[in-house]
Amino acid sequence: MRENLSLKASKQGGVYVTILLIFLMAFGWAWMMQEESEGLSKFNTLSLNESLSAVVQSYSYWNPRIGESIYFLLDCMGGYKLYMLLIHPTCVTISLLSMFRLGIGKWPWEIENGRRASFVLLVLFLCAFSLIDTDWFLGNMNWFYPTSVALLFFSLIERFFNGNFKISSVRLLALLPLAIIVGMSNENTSAVSSVCYAACGLYYIWKKRSFCVSIGYVVIGGCLLLAFIAFYVPLMTSNVRVGGTHWELSPLFIIKNSLLVVPNWIFMGICFWRILFIVILLLVYARCVGVKVGGQRAIFLILVLFMLWGVAALTPLWGAPRSYIPLQLVACTIIGRLVYKVSGSGAAFRWSAATITTVTIFLVLATSVIPRTYSLWYTFRNWSLLECATKSAKERGFNTLTVYPHQFYRSPLMPKCKLPQCVFNSKIRPAVPLHAATLQNLENIQQEHQLLNPLKSLVHADVYKNRAQARRLGLEAVYYIVEPKKKD
Repeated sequence: MRENLSLKASKQGGVYVTILLIFLMAFGWAWMMQEESEGLSKFNTLSLNESLSAVVQSYSYWNPRIGESIYFLLDCMGGYKLYMLLIHPTCVTISLLSMFRLGIGKWPWEIENGRRASFVLLVLFLCAFSLIDTDWFLGNMNWFYPTSVALLFFSLIERFFNGNFKISSVRLLALLPLAIIVGMSNENTSAVSSVCYAACGLYYIWKKRSFCVSIGYVVIGGCLLLAFIAFYVPLMTSNVRVGGTHWELSPLFIIKNSLLVVPNWIFMGICFWRILFIVILLLVYARCVGVKVGGQRAIFLILVLFMLWGVAALTPLWGAPRSYIPLQLVACTIIGRLVYKVSGSGAAFRWSAATITTVTIFLVLATSVIPRTYSLWYTFRNWSLLECATKSAKERGFNTLTVYPHQFYRSPLMPKCKLPQCVFNSKIRPAVPLHAATLQNLENIQQEHQLLNPLKSLVHADVYKNRAQARRLGLEAVYYIVEPKKKD
């Protein structure tokens, strides 16, 4: 008995080690990440009052997502990089654990075969890194991080969907702030989460012909509903972006301007071809080894995936990759479920078939991992070059720094590669983590600081000072001078 308990504990220990390894890899990922120009333009406040003013303006007229508001507040709370290092690995780990729970029905440490659970977790990490656009901190604050919270939220209330509405006071208190984040997350996650949560209670009330839900369910649902209303009211009434699109939510308009627009489908295919290929490959393998991968859980995940796509199809453009993040997280959950199911197969020809399937999947993922790692690493090297230039400037007594493109790594990965860019992005270039300006930009701006306006953040008077990066470097300003683009 003791030997069995010791063996079980050692297997679970391996899972915990894997979780720690994932957190550390995500931390290294965050260490290399650098914010891009739009995000940096919004880190330009000088006081808490100015940050709060930006929050109010953004919520009322531009972007009511809770992540956007938190992003503005981070500027006067120590800068973005510290929070990137804290938030990113935490949310990556939360999302992977929650995907495991929702896809399989148990937490990784509850699986008897620890090596199998660890393998699935590592596959999920590789999928999250290679299949989801998560290298943009501002985009993450609006899409990846809130959706990760939504995955955790549903992992903690899964019992509701099994008809068990009992909930402890401790879990109830923990779920209330999560419900606020989910309700104000983003257009896709907020709407679909609210519908799924409400449908769960209504279904069991209808099925049992009685008010069988608990007070805890009602309280959480009320909190989620209020957050949903708080998000969608400014989005549908006073939002400048929505008003500027002249979009109509009518069937004929949606069919003509969304569903029948071929570029939307082409772009979606480009973004999802790896996921679709991997899912089909795993389904074929499961069929070969006689493993059943269906069931109510799989049906529900597919239903949620189509609901998220349905919300995206109601918007003016499908073309923003960040809006696909909720769909991609659910798709990765389905991949995790398939990997878990087929990795437990005991078929006689499993090893040869499994080897071919595994190698093929990793080759497909490599088409994304290689260019992405190249961009991340050399963008981080560009930051290191900035630090060296800053040290030299300080030694000469300067408190500002001016840099130019030729000082940084800007070469494409493989410029002569003939593969299509949607298959292998060989022309990807490292970024310079600064907001660029032309000499004309600098001549036309006023030197005095102006109140930050989220609606015009990219043309803000002193945004070219790269205030957020200058703070990290101990400077007053960093100017990145580029040549103006030539008009055709």
